[in-house]
Amino acid sequence: MQSLTLLEILIAIGFVVILFSFVRDWMKKRKTNVPQTATPDADRSSITLPLRLQAYERLVVFIERISPEQLVYRLGKIDLLASELYALMVQDIREEFAHNVSQQIYVSQVAWDAVVHAKEYMISQLNLLIGQLPAEARSADLCRQLLSHYMQQQPSPLQVALDVLRKEARKLM
Repeated sequence: MQSLTLLEILIAIGFVVILFSFVRDWMKKRKTNVPQTATPDADRSSITLPLRLQAYERLVVFIERISPEQLVYRLGKIDLLASELYALMVQDIREEFAHNVSQQIYVSQVAWDAVVHAKEYMISQLNLLIGQLPAEARSADLCRQLLSHYMQQQPSPLQVALDVLRKEARKLM
């Protein structure tokens, strides 16, 4: 076995010192690239805040889309039997709701309950009105009844849901 010479030992020590210095500098640079104010809560908040605001926005749009005015505007132009329009409106409300059901994880339980109540209110109002119309009634008859009945309901569950959503969204900003 050969013994190490003094020169080889000095080269090895120099190599270790340079390697240690390089690793220390690299760790310092890496540490300074991380924001000092970052905390798990701050990171989570910066990610979830936009998602929560988007959820409130989407639920406001949902409530607006299921309002009688919008239902009549979007679906009431077609000359159908009232029963056919009724089926289209209920289907539209359910599809809109299904499209937005995942938003409940980003809003408060109070807000979600208000949205669900607004949806159920609209379907129950349509059920009530279609039951009052004769079988041969046309879509225009259902539209007139729906708008007239809705105007008498103040405040409507739709307006209550909008108020809850807007109030909570403002608190986030």
